[in-house]
Amino acid sequence: MQLVPNNPPNNPPNNPLDLPEIRTRVATFLMRKDCLSCIRVSRDWFHDFVPSVWHTIDFKTDTAAFTAVTPEVLEKYGGFIAQTLDVEGPERLSALQHSRDLRIRSSPPDPDTFEEQRKWACHYMHVNDVFAQFPPSPGQGLTPNQGSCLRVLSLSRVCITREGFSALLRGSQNLEDLALFRVVIIRHKPAVTLYTGSNLRYLSASVAQVWCNDEEDPLAPCLLLHFPLLKAWDILLLDRPKHWTSKISSPPANFSTWCPSLKTINFGVLLDRFGAKRIKIMTDLLLNSFEDLEACIFSAGNLDSSSALGLISHQETLTSVTITNRIQDAEDATAMRWELRVMFKGLEATQDIEGCVKQLCGLRQAGGVMGAQPMAKDTISTRVAKHLMQFKKLRTVWLGTKDYYLPPFSA
Repeated sequence: MQLVPNNPPNNPPNNPLDLPEIRTRVATFLMRKDCLSCIRVSRDWFHDFVPSVWHTIDFKTDTAAFTAVTPEVLEKYGGFIAQTLDVEGPERLSALQHSRDLRIRSSPPDPDTFEEQRKWACHYMHVNDVFAQFPPSPGQGLTPNQGSCLRVLSLSRVCITREGFSALLRGSQNLEDLALFRVVIIRHKPAVTLYTGSNLRYLSASVAQVWCNDEEDPLAPCLLLHFPLLKAWDILLLDRPKHWTSKISSPPANFSTWCPSLKTINFGVLLDRFGAKRIKIMTDLLLNSFEDLEACIFSAGNLDSSSALGLISHQETLTSVTITNRIQDAEDATAMRWELRVMFKGLEATQDIEGCVKQLCGLRQAGGVMGAQPMAKDTISTRVAKHLMQFKKLRTVWLGTKDYYLPPFSA
């Protein structure tokens, strides 16, 4: 007779919270104060709940609390910070080196031109003061753990020297996505070797922003020279740089020689009162400044015979041409929103809003069906949550009380 040992099966834990994957999911639904209580339960709970406590630092609401944090605490927990939003000045930002998504903005007067903007530069925040903790090490290397996590950076209405901009790029080797809006870059030093080692892949900026906006130095080099690996450029505005005089019939540079991998261009600018000039600039860029484009996006209002000729010049390599329209693409535009601020009638109570956000987080993490139709029996919270599922890239939502940060869609 053969004796077979009777081994009991591996029973699952009695408490679902004993499973780390359950704790991690639950953490996204809890308020920050509740997560603080959970991290004190045990070491295992600490690792599952602390990322939700430190995930996002929003300086609209968290400035006072963040300033009160001691350097010792930042040294211990700062590595969990993934997003830093609305930085308006060089506050206590010693944890920035851990951030992966950083947006810096300033709120000076809003001039109409770069010439006026430079005159207002004294009112702008100086970004190189904020990034003083990211000094380049000798040679072209990096000091360990300095700027190594930063992948997405947005600068809006700030002032920075060309040397400071180069130091920022040199200290952020993992930076892949950069957005520039009314950024004043001044004091180019010809004697300083231009930094061309950035790994940036995606850029959002106007034509004038990229070319040159320092009226005191018309020979300052184009920003694209910093980004030899650039793959896609979202042209926020088809504005003509000051130094492209009326005597110049075409852009004075071939951008593809500086960025040979630049194959995707988004001219998604709607027609306005300067429409004819915008179309002329777009056509000049297509004919003279880009080679072997593979994808092009632009507004239907900017399509005429001349811009069509520019597209035809790339017919051998173009694989995708997207023509957008304000009315027809309204749903697509909302689906790509990253932030949303809206209030719904009947959804005013804080408890109802929190319930709606929790449902929305649950649907996103469960890979819910996009655009699920509301049912008659649904509460207002459920109907709003289903409606917000249409916003594929929504990261932040405000429904009348405060900003809520949403988890990404599960695959």
